[in-house]
Amino acid sequence: MTGEVEINMKLYEKDNEYILDVLEDEEDRLLEKLGEILSEETRYLFYRYVSVIETINCIKSTL
Repeated sequence: MTGEVEINMKLYEKDNEYILDVLEDEEDRLLEKLGEILSEETRYLFYRYVSVIETINCIKSTL
């Protein structure tokens, strides 16, 4: 190794692309943290709820 540091920077064409990327990262962190503190049954119900909401929003956006 020559002491060089590789920096992976993603370029965004629109502000919303950057915001979406940040929010998706935050979603992952929140789901991981909730998974650590929720009981198995509550976690299952919560993930199902989130999945239903995402599916509804996806379908609505195509109508």
